[in-house]
Parts: sequence; C-alpha cells; structure tokens
Amino acid sequence: MHGNTSNASPARTYGPILGCCAYATFVGDGAEYACAARVWAQSVLETGTAHPVVIVATTQMHGGLGNLSGQVRLAHYPPAPSRGKHNFAVTFGKLWAGQLPYARVVYVDADTLVLRSLDHLFALGPKVALGAPRAYWLPQPFFQSGGPMLINTSSKRFSGALRQQLPPRYAGEMDWLNEVYGHSPHFSWDAVAGEYAMLIGEYIPSDRIYLYWTRRHR
Repeated sequence: MHGNTSNASPARTYGPILGCCAYATFVGDGAEYACAARVWAQSVLETGTAHPVVIVATTQMHGGLGNLSGQVRLAHYPPAPSRGKHNFAVTFGKLWAGQLPYARVVYVDADTLVLRSLDHLFALGPKVALGAPRAYWLPQPFFQSGGPMLINTSSKRFSGALRQQLPPRYAGEMDWLNEVYGHSPHFSWDAVAGEYAMLIGEYIPSDRIYLYWTRRHR
C-alpha cells in the first residue's frame, strides 16, 4: 500500500437505487417465443430480485403475460426498421431495451434460464456504459449481445439502428453493436465475464472452454 491512508475516507460505493434499474428481454413473433419470454421472466423473479422485470415486444405478444400480469411489465415498441438475416431477422428489436425508462438495464435473451441473481451487475462503476461477455467462439475482440448485457439507457441509445434502416450487410444486431461500440471507451470488455456466455454443453470437464475458465479461478 502506497502513502499514508490513515485519514482517507472510504471509497464511495456505487450501487443502484431501487427502481432505477430493470431486467429486460425481447419477445418476437409466435407462441414459442412468447412462452420462452414468460419462463425467462419467472426465472428472474425467482432469484428474489426487487428490480422491475420487463419484456420488450415489437408485435402482439402471443398469450400476453399470463399469470405474470402485475409482476412483469410488457413494453411495446414499433418494429425496428433494421433487419437481420435468417433467425436474426427481428432481433434488432431487442435494442429498444436501451431506451427503457430506467437508468440501467441488464438485458438477457429469452432463451436463457436465469438461476441466480444478476443484481451485482447493476452496481458496476458508472463509467461502464455498456458491458457484455466476449463471444469467445469468434475472432477477438468481439462481444455477444445475448446477455447478460449491461446498458446505461438513454432516449437515443442505439438510435442508429432504431431510427433508420441499416444496410443489409449485418447478419444481426450483434454485428452492428460490435462495429459501433466495440472500440468505444465506454464499452467494457471485462465488466461482464465470459463465463456468462457459456452454453450448457460446455459445462463438462473435458471441454476446452470449461477448462479455460476454471483455470482462471484456481
């Protein structure tokens, strides 16, 4: 430890004020997508979080919120003018999560089951305006946008893809996000660890991705 710290005041802890942050996912067309979003929302609620849980929709959500009404908010936005390809045709719509009326959002794709609280991500330092795990299966540096993705929200967040149609060269929103934010000083490569992006099939002792992350924690 350098210098005399006997009279130093303790560092101010940065943390979320209840109600200023929210969890969010995106729901596309169809009953299966809607069912996945409801299961996702229920899994987040069961972590015991006190933060709001929001489902972002750009079409009528099949079956609505069901028995989650009153516990989960459904936020409707217009379809994103930018479109991806194949399975990612409508996923630019998830970017509306960056304009939700909260200071911070943790976005997670609807096909994810949340088993433990992610509330600690809300408490990351205020300089982290956008943070996401690395897409470790792709050449680096490249991050993935399926979550958990920490977003400092604003009325213009991601507006480059939400207010105008992008050229068709983007396979999905992840390519665009990396092009625009991958080299931004406000994006953090380390705030959200790569373990969060691991697939279930990689949690076996002989898997090289599993071995990589377990070595980091020994």
